[in-house]
Amino acid sequence: GQVKSAFGETIFDLRKTNLKEGNTVLEIDIAFGSATIYVPADWNVQLNVSAVFGGFVDKRVDKSYNPENTKVLTISGNCVFGGGELRN
Repeated sequence: GQVKSAFGETIFDLRKTNLKEGNTVLEIDIAFGSATIYVPADWNVQLNVSAVFGGFVDKRVDKSYNPENTKVLTISGNCVFGGGELRN
């Protein structure tokens, strides 16, 4: 999937969804805005986000890695003068 947020706020609630087996990529581009992504607590998530005068923060309560779960969400992209949060 792809998320673009410029001069605004985007909220994604993925807590009632399922991932396919393997790696799923979510590409984000945030400029002068913000994005909040909610994921289920048992998901394995990898962050590969580049930031310039901004950032993308993992604010999940439980960040434990489950090696038996082969479903992985990879969040990659850019935050420029903006920010993002990952929550559960």
